[in-house]
Amino acid sequence: MMHRPHPRLMTLAAGLTIASLLLSACGGGDGGGKKVDPDDWVADLCDLWVDSDDELNSIGEDIDTTDKDSVLDVLDDAVNLSGNLRDDFDDLGQPDIEDGDKVREAFQASLEHREEAFAEARDKVNDLDEDDDDFEDQVFEVFEEMPQSDLLDDLEELADNNDDVADLVDEINAECGDIIFASVVTGSTPAGVRA
Repeated sequence: MMHRPHPRLMTLAAGLTIASLLLSACGGGDGGGKKVDPDDWVADLCDLWVDSDDELNSIGEDIDTTDKDSVLDVLDDAVNLSGNLRDDFDDLGQPDIEDGDKVREAFQASLEHREEAFAEARDKVNDLDEDDDDFEDQVFEVFEEMPQSDLLDDLEELADNNDDVADLVDEINAECGDIIFASVVTGSTPAGVRA
């Protein structure tokens, strides 16, 4: 049976992205204080994000938006994947530029936001009655209501006052901005629920 995919469900999240909650300035992972060459940092960031985006797309390929368990399974996987991405990001360190710590904090807040957005969506879907005639519409409404991340706005605000950050954002845009900012700003959701 073909199910009507929803564009917001596919693009929600990094992102999904989901109230800005800042993590501590020191970072959560072992690499938090490690300063990394900006070019290397962007390359590692892009590799990490592309891999995560591919995984996120694959988890929803067989979603059945009329089946509550199917939707919940995909959302559980999306929560776990988002947590893994956040943990892996923490190991990247920070770009060795002025305000590199603030760049890192903006990404951390966005990733936390993404994970929480998927968890909130999962809780809302769990509260739905699968026997309702409009269950699928209610599922799509949950995804439409998922909050968006302010990552790109936060980075652009930092870039307005710092040429190093502006150069870093430009490099991210050139290397993988279509994935990072599409998945975080508008959010990421698993494939199979795309329009």
